[in-house]
Amino acid sequence: MNDKMVNLLMVGDVHVSDRPPSTRTTDYRDDILKKLIEIGQIAKREDADAVVFVGDIFHSKKPEKTSHQTVQAVARILGSYAAPVYILPGNHDYAGRHHENLNRHPLGTVALMPNITLFGTDARRSVLVAPRGITDATYHDVRLIGVREEDELSAFTFGDDEGIDGPTVIVAHSAIFPSGDAPTIWDAWDATEVREQFEDDPAHVWYGHIHEPHGTYDVGGVPFTNLGAISRGSLHEDAARTRTPKVGMLSVWSDGDTDVTEIPLESARDAELVFRIEEVTSERSEASEINAFAEALSAVDIEVFSVESAVQKLSEHPDAPQPVKARAIELVEEVT
Repeated sequence: MNDKMVNLLMVGDVHVSDRPPSTRTTDYRDDILKKLIEIGQIAKREDADAVVFVGDIFHSKKPEKTSHQTVQAVARILGSYAAPVYILPGNHDYAGRHHENLNRHPLGTVALMPNITLFGTDARRSVLVAPRGITDATYHDVRLIGVREEDELSAFTFGDDEGIDGPTVIVAHSAIFPSGDAPTIWDAWDATEVREQFEDDPAHVWYGHIHEPHGTYDVGGVPFTNLGAISRGSLHEDAARTRTPKVGMLSVWSDGDTDVTEIPLESARDAELVFRIEEVTSERSEASEINAFAEALSAVDIEVFSVESAVQKLSEHPDAPQPVKARAIELVEEVT
């Protein structure tokens, strides 16, 4: 039987924000903070050797859009974890793709906590994670290599030239998709393309950036995992109403084998409680009716010489429901 080396509690995109996304209720920030508190409790309960965040701790990289109170809350929560914390910065965590400026952004402040280490940056691409409380020389550290959102595909190329005896786990904030599922409308990598870059096979590839979970799947003998974001920021996301946010315990064994245990977050509330479902549905219906009304108006030659005549023409239009007429008149009066 293999000796288990390291338990890594892997956490997807977080997106802490003072301002909730448009389809979320106003307690979005508090919901995220409760999840972060629960993650620390899970790490302690499961005796994790480290907690690893795969990017986008904050939703906005701009300091003026994230309050000191929120930054301090995140720092306080992550700083209380019993296990070391390793964070791969995501594209929402820094500006202009310049990691040297991280100290100017909210994540840079959080990273001042003594138990937090950033990796995947220009200054530190990889980190070594050791099993806590074990000094047996037969145990080897696990190497985490960070791949950033802006990195080229070649960033997945690595070898054993650094003299590391233990397994390697690639942690990526990248648009990776299972083979054949990569969308064509934006830059994305097929997992097979990533697999082809390896000079030496890693023990595992764990990635974020994609909010919808892909689960764990095998690509040429290398396991890939994406359990999705722990936040549910938009009703546009696939299965946003039905999926339960999860974290994953990645157990790395001495011969490079890995196991993944998915752990649902109990603090995640039902979609009906966190999304403005009725309001959003009503707003979208109203927007659709207004668009249809506007198309109908575009086909009619209406001479308008004053605000009053415009209001009259709108109120007399035969094809628009009364609520749509009222909203259209309101908009006309606002812009004038």
